[in-house]
Amino acid sequence: VIVNASQWTNISFPEDTTFTLPLGPLAYDVDGDDLTWSMEGDLTGLTASLVNGSFELVPEQDVYGVFDDVWLNVSDGTSVHSGQLNITVEPVGDLPFVSIESVQGMSGSTANMYWSVLDVDGTVNTAANVSVDGARVVVNHSCLSSGTGAYQCVTLLPMSSNPSTSLYLELELFDEELGRSVIASKVVELAASSDEENQTAPENGASGATATLTAAAMGGVLIIGVLVVVLYRLRSPTGTDASTVAVEEAPEPSGGGLLARAEQLK
Repeated sequence: VIVNASQWTNISFPEDTTFTLPLGPLAYDVDGDDLTWSMEGDLTGLTASLVNGSFELVPEQDVYGVFDDVWLNVSDGTSVHSGQLNITVEPVGDLPFVSIESVQGMSGSTANMYWSVLDVDGTVNTAANVSVDGARVVVNHSCLSSGTGAYQCVTLLPMSSNPSTSLYLELELFDEELGRSVIASKVVELAASSDEENQTAPENGASGATATLTAAAMGGVLIIGVLVVVLYRLRSPTGTDASTVAVEEAPEPSGGGLLARAEQLK
């Protein structure tokens, strides 16, 4: 194996890209024998694939740093040559990931907007600008860290006294490292919230009306029952018969007068 030592140099390339290392310029065999290549060492976070006489080096997403324990080997079947490589994956600034998750509590003059931001570079800017229907509004953010470069935030939004059927929200974050902004947007339909409130109110009203009608019906039945009993007693001949029977149960003795009573005393 004849090795071209001047070509065995350190490698450097940006993160989130693929580097191709041609193997032909590195070594050849004077007898024309086929060469076998291999790469070994600590390749954690880095994939090395032998494709068409070249090594393709692909770092994992957002992985950067120095890989200094990598060895490149070549063999013609008889002899082996190994050389150490330093592979440097250079960091590249990434725009943060911003998402408006939900908007709640829109019944009053304010609403809560829940959103999140993730910046894999570690430096997070949470001083976001907020626009409602294209007009920037003054707001305050409250954010809590949920991991490295990740934050969960809530923003108090002012609501118009006469809102339209929907709101168009924009959340803008500026990345100082890249000098660029990233914008997240969301359309919030207000009609759905109003319909839910309107559906709740008739249920309560219907229940109250049902209870009122039930109570009125029971009261009417009771009054009718009392009237029936009173009329029955007023019109029944039972009372007259009772007085007549009472009179019949005390007949005067036969023979009347004082003599009759004297007869009874004997």
